Amino acid sequence: MANGDPMVRDIMVKDVYTVLPEAPALQAAQMMVRNGIRHLVVTERLGEVVGVVSQRGILKELSPWLGRGKARYGTPTDAPTFEVRAMMSEPPITTTANT
Repeated sequence: MANGDPMVRDIMVKDVYTVLPEAPALQAAQMMVRNGIRHLVVTERLGEVVGVVSQRGILKELSPWLGRGKARYGTPTDAPTFEVRAMMSEPPITTTANT
Protein backbone atom coordinates (compact mmCIF):
# COMPACT_ATOMS: atom_id res chain seq x y z
CA MET A 1 0.00 0.00 0.00
CA ALA A 2 1.32 3.44 -0.87
CA ASN A 3 2.03 5.98 1.87
CA GLY A 4 -1.02 8.09 2.58
CA ASP A 5 -3.53 5.45 1.43
CA PRO A 6 -6.12 4.82 4.15
CA MET A 7 -6.18 1.50 5.94
CA VAL A 8 -9.36 -0.53 6.08
CA ARG A 9 -9.61 0.23 9.81
CA ASP A 10 -9.76 3.95 8.99
CA ILE A 11 -12.88 3.66 6.81
CA MET A 12 -14.69 0.52 7.98
CA VAL A 13 -17.92 0.42 9.95
CA LYS A 14 -17.12 -1.12 13.31
CA ASP A 15 -20.60 -1.65 14.75
CA VAL A 16 -22.55 -3.60 12.14
CA TYR A 17 -26.09 -4.93 12.24
CA THR A 18 -26.42 -8.69 11.89
CA VAL A 19 -29.18 -11.12 11.05
CA LEU A 20 -29.46 -14.92 11.18
CA PRO A 21 -29.75 -16.91 7.93
CA GLU A 22 -33.13 -18.32 9.00
CA ALA A 23 -34.61 -14.88 9.77
CA PRO A 24 -37.52 -13.83 7.58
CA ALA A 25 -36.43 -11.51 4.77
CA LEU A 26 -39.22 -9.12 5.68
CA GLN A 27 -37.75 -8.78 9.19
CA ALA A 28 -34.33 -8.03 7.68
CA ALA A 29 -35.86 -5.39 5.39
CA GLN A 30 -37.62 -3.75 8.33
CA MET A 31 -34.34 -3.68 10.28
CA MET A 32 -32.65 -1.93 7.34
CA VAL A 33 -35.38 0.69 7.06
CA ARG A 34 -35.45 1.33 10.83
CA ASN A 35 -31.68 1.84 10.95
CA GLY A 36 -31.18 3.65 7.63
CA ILE A 37 -28.86 0.98 6.22
CA ARG A 38 -28.79 -1.06 2.99
CA HIS A 39 -26.84 -4.17 4.02
CA LEU A 40 -26.80 -6.64 6.90
CA VAL A 41 -24.06 -9.09 7.83
CA VAL A 42 -25.48 -12.62 8.03
CA THR A 43 -24.06 -14.62 10.94
CA GLU A 44 -24.66 -18.01 12.49
CA ARG A 45 -25.70 -18.11 16.15
CA LEU A 46 -22.08 -18.23 17.36
CA GLY A 47 -21.15 -15.16 15.31
CA GLU A 48 -19.50 -16.79 12.28
CA VAL A 49 -20.02 -14.53 9.25
CA VAL A 50 -21.65 -16.54 6.46
CA GLY A 51 -22.88 -13.87 4.05
CA VAL A 52 -24.32 -10.44 3.38
CA VAL A 53 -27.89 -9.49 2.47
CA SER A 54 -28.79 -6.25 0.72
CA GLN A 55 -31.95 -4.20 0.26
CA ARG A 56 -31.61 -4.80 -3.46
CA GLY A 57 -31.46 -8.57 -3.00
CA ILE A 58 -34.56 -8.57 -0.83
CA LEU A 59 -36.48 -6.26 -3.17
CA LYS A 60 -35.55 -8.43 -6.14
CA GLU A 61 -37.07 -11.49 -4.45
CA LEU A 62 -40.16 -9.75 -3.04
CA SER A 63 -40.93 -7.44 -5.99
CA PRO A 64 -43.68 -9.65 -7.45
CA TRP A 65 -45.65 -9.19 -4.22
CA LEU A 66 -45.06 -5.49 -3.58
CA GLY A 67 -48.11 -3.32 -4.13
CA ARG A 68 -50.58 -6.14 -3.55
CA GLY A 69 -52.99 -6.25 -0.59
CA LYS A 70 -51.38 -4.66 2.43
CA ALA A 71 -51.69 -5.62 6.05
CA ARG A 72 -52.04 -3.19 8.93
CA TYR A 73 -48.36 -2.18 8.83
CA GLY A 74 -47.99 -1.98 5.07
CA THR A 75 -46.44 -5.41 4.49
CA PRO A 76 -47.49 -7.64 1.61
CA THR A 77 -50.10 -10.08 2.94
CA ASP A 78 -49.67 -12.76 0.31
CA ALA A 79 -45.87 -12.73 -0.05
CA PRO A 80 -44.13 -16.03 0.58
CA THR A 81 -41.97 -16.30 3.68
CA PHE A 82 -38.44 -16.12 2.31
CA GLU A 83 -35.54 -16.65 4.66
CA VAL A 84 -32.49 -14.39 4.47
CA ARG A 85 -30.37 -17.40 3.41
CA ALA A 86 -32.30 -17.54 0.11
CA MET A 87 -31.11 -14.08 -0.94
CA MET A 88 -27.78 -13.50 0.80
CA SER A 89 -24.49 -13.25 -1.05
CA GLU A 90 -22.10 -15.98 -0.03
CA PRO A 91 -19.35 -16.65 0.76
CA PRO A 92 -18.58 -13.23 2.21
CA ILE A 93 -15.47 -11.47 0.99
CA THR A 94 -13.46 -10.38 4.01
CA THR A 95 -10.17 -8.71 4.81
CA THR A 96 -8.31 -7.57 7.88
CA ALA A 97 -8.47 -4.11 9.45
CA ASN A 98 -4.75 -3.62 8.75
CA THR A 99 -5.07 -3.98 4.99
